[in-house]
This record gives sequence, C-alpha cells and structure tokens, in this order.
Amino acid sequence: GDAATFLGAVLWKVAREERAAVELSAAVSAWERAAGAGNAKALFNLAAIHQHGLGETYPRDVVVARKMFVLAHQLEPQLAVPVELSTPVPPAEDMQASLNRNSLLRSTGGGGSTSAGATKSRRDHPSRSA
Repeated sequence: GDAATFLGAVLWKVAREERAAVELSAAVSAWERAAGAGNAKALFNLAAIHQHGLGETYPRDVVVARKMFVLAHQLEPQLAVPVELSTPVPPAEDMQASLNRNSLLRSTGGGGSTSAGATKSRRDHPSRSA
C-alpha cells in the first residue's frame, strides 16, 4: 500500500530528474553549437547557466557568465546584461583598502559619522551615574 505508493513516487521523481538532465544536456549542446555560429540568444542562455550554475556538470562561473552576457548584448542589444553582472567587482585588495580608509575616517571624526572618541566621552560624562 503506502510503501509501494512511496516507492513509485520516488522512482517517478528519479526518472523525471534523469529525463530532465538528459533534456538539459541536449539543450546545452544545441545552445553551444548555435552560440558558436553567432546566435546571441543561445549565448545568452549559456550565460544564464554559468551565472547560476546547475550542479556539478555546469558549475557557477560569474566571470564566464559576464563575458557571455556582454557578447550576447553586443550581438543583440535588446539582450541586457543582468544588473548584478553589469559592473565589474573591484579586486579584493581595492575593497580592503577602501574599508581601511573608511575606518580611518570614522576614527578621526571624518566621513560624517561619530568618532569613537566622541562616543566614549559621552558615555563617560560625569553627569551620568553607573
């Protein structure tokens, strides 16, 4: 009864997933051939796969995705590069230097935020009792 129904559902799900994997693989192969022939929509579809990744077979690679989206856009301008990939991310060392610079501004009272010294002096004001 219930065990057979459960097993049937599991087997159906596995078969459906295997069929989907085969269909996806066939679609990717077709898109790769079409992209190689200059088809912008196929290139766009491949870029989306690289942007999000699909398991171990198609791992996420946003660098490749961005290049593909940009090329697809160059071939067909109505195919837009996703906003999150439209501007390059600065290298980690540039981001760290920016964070360090912002921390320095805060600690010296610059940058529009309350400095650590001002916060301490308010907290330790004689009119406040512990």
